[in-house]
Amino acid sequence: MEIAVLEPPWQELACFGAQPLGTPLTKLRPLQIGPLEIRRVNNRGRGLFVTKACDRGRLLIVERAFCVGKCGDDLCRAVGEALSKSTPRDCRRFCALDGSGHHVEGADSLAWWTTGECLGGRAIVDAHAVERIVDLNSFHMQATDERKGSIKVDAAGMFPVAALLNHSCVPTASRYYYGDALLVRAARRLEAGEEVLCSYILSNHDLQERQESLLVGYGFQCSCIRCRLEGLVPAASRPRAASSADTLIGI
Repeated sequence: MEIAVLEPPWQELACFGAQPLGTPLTKLRPLQIGPLEIRRVNNRGRGLFVTKACDRGRLLIVERAFCVGKCGDDLCRAVGEALSKSTPRDCRRFCALDGSGHHVEGADSLAWWTTGECLGGRAIVDAHAVERIVDLNSFHMQATDERKGSIKVDAAGMFPVAALLNHSCVPTASRYYYGDALLVRAARRLEAGEEVLCSYILSNHDLQERQESLLVGYGFQCSCIRCRLEGLVPAASRPRAASSADTLIGI
């Protein structure tokens, strides 16, 4: 079910003017969702899929952070404080991001994440679970230094719905940050039923660097079409092969 039509929320965002990353946008609606649904994906848990065709640039998610902090231990502490003040509903949704294998009834429905229909009492979460969930589901809120042309990470945030996005080195979605809000847009035209995928890492790295970053940071190695194509050729030829692969798959 489509929760909201996002075309687009710039009228809401414009009233805030320029805002540093992490600045609370308290007057912005906490969550707006485009034509998405949750499906189970083999070996990857839950994923987000479009329910109808979406043109390139279509806004799919606008989500304010559950919590913002600096990367690492500071974010874990901030999450712990936020959980102590959160509603039972928000606490249960945060805990549902734990990929350790336990089943959460209702969490395979997008409505469970986006409406008030999240039944049950406050979930019990320990410090180790918080650290595990933060490590695997937080987003580095990146900004571009226009003078230097470089990317810097000012903060990290927890965005529970956007955390359902799976990884690909050929992402079908782009992420943008504004204050404490995360915006997700279609990076190309998506046909109904296609999965919305983002890159967890810098996608301009070579195959070995990408696989090492994913294994160390997220505990898996990617098998997307780009990685499979690049893996077919000897390592010495991969820079040239990667460029050809990028052309073939439309990066």
